Amino acid sequence: MKLKTFLISNKISLTTLAKKLDIKKQTVSSQMKYWENGGQPTLKTIAIWSKVLKISKEEFINLICK
Repeated sequence: MKLKTFLISNKISLTTLAKKLDIKKQTVSSQMKYWENGGQPTLKTIAIWSKVLKISKEEFINLICK
């Protein structure tokens, strides 16, 4: 998944990401696994994650697409 690579290259840990998103680390991990398996995020999730990661919504969608 490109999102994992993005997080690693930008030195963003799941713990840090969870704190910024104000959710549990396990929830971050679960969402990422869900997307890896073809699940689709909600528009709200796309907006929040892209804002926290400081990327466009389109870039975020590209990171989670296979």
